[in-house]
Amino acid sequence: MSTRVRIALIVFGWLWLVGNTTTVFAAAGQIEESSGLEWREPIACMKVHREFETMCMSHLFRVAQDHEAVKDHAQAIMRYTQILRMQPFADVYAQRGMSYINSGDPVRGRRDFVRAIRMHPGLDDVWAALATVDLFRNKPRLALAHVNRAININPTAVYHIETRAKVYRALKLIARARADEKTVREAKARDAKTETSERAETFDQ
Repeated sequence: MSTRVRIALIVFGWLWLVGNTTTVFAAAGQIEESSGLEWREPIACMKVHREFETMCMSHLFRVAQDHEAVKDHAQAIMRYTQILRMQPFADVYAQRGMSYINSGDPVRGRRDFVRAIRMHPGLDDVWAALATVDLFRNKPRLALAHVNRAININPTAVYHIETRAKVYRALKLIARARADEKTVREAKARDAKTETSERAETFDQ
């Protein structure tokens, strides 16, 4: 296929998309009220064209984040689920897990965290989130193993050390908890000092 033909097909595809934008965004839940369309299956979005699947998933993710921002967790969960039905992503499982947690469903939230780290074991924030859920479930030893995984992946993340301090306290390992708490205080003090210095430099300029 010649370059001109490819360009012509791309232009035609985008023009066709523009002409069917209402279908795409209505399917994604952006204008459900005005169109009367209630999109519950991901195949609706794909009726436009399989080529636009990535665009559709990206839009759905933004819609889910918007729902989460206003604490509409049920809608956020529905959008994440629609994405996952198209294609599984570790990050989307992690996001849906947080939505489940925020909606008061730690069981499903934990299940999604496990799915996420099975797909991508290097997600330190998900290991830490898993630790927090396990601590809530009164399983501090399991929480300790998970937060240590997070720290091994990202040893400079102060918030992971802060989580571990809480786990140590739950395990009655007070000396270790205090050591971590001291590390957190010192790190936060350094960050505050750096921020103050940067503001002073900006003011001087």
